[in-house]
Amino acid sequence: VKIYSKGDDYISTQVYWKGYKGYEGATVHLFYHLAKKSNCIFDVGANVGLFTLIAGCANRKSAIYSFEPVPMILERLKRNATINHLSTVKAELLAVGSADGNISFFVPDQEGIPFSSSAAKGWSEKTIEINVRSIRLDNYREKQKTGKVDLIKMDCEFHEKEVLAGMENMLAKDQPILITEILFPESEGVKGHFENSDYIEIEKILLKHGYYFYLINATALSRVDRLEY
Repeated sequence: VKIYSKGDDYISTQVYWKGYKGYEGATVHLFYHLAKKSNCIFDVGANVGLFTLIAGCANRKSAIYSFEPVPMILERLKRNATINHLSTVKAELLAVGSADGNISFFVPDQEGIPFSSSAAKGWSEKTIEINVRSIRLDNYREKQKTGKVDLIKMDCEFHEKEVLAGMENMLAKDQPILITEILFPESEGVKGHFENSDYIEIEKILLKHGYYFYLINATALSRVDRLEY
């Protein structure tokens, strides 16, 4: 995996100094092995594309759809896909949610490549509001004729419920493996921004479609009855 960087984004810096497992190492390790067996992969909240690149290099025959709504970040993702010769990556300047249309998106007011951004107002201090196009994954899947989706990685910063609500047909029909970050109100870096998160609603959506929950630990997956912090 090759990643272009000018020392201006956190993810690439971690990988440069610590290796490809230097950022979310246990998740990266699991994702790599799942991607090897997946024909169609969605990367929601792709940022500079670390998971997209790992998926593409693990399985160069897989179709990979990467969604990143911030133009500056998307350009970096595309550059990374190009230098890795990943012709099967389709990088989309799109947010993902429960409806098609334009939405407000909140990007940290900082220099360089933002580490994360969100459709949830107030998710972080000192943000810049931009207008972006958002789509339902169910509609996107049908329009693009992707076929069965096998694996989805989600990193949506308090927007997980809306993303899942827009892909319920896919959850029911395809039963893709989901790897997702769920932020709780007490999570480091977000405490005080939200009194409640949507993890209970997220649980209901997933349980309705027959999903089980696992924590990703350093050496194993641990099955749990509900989402945990």
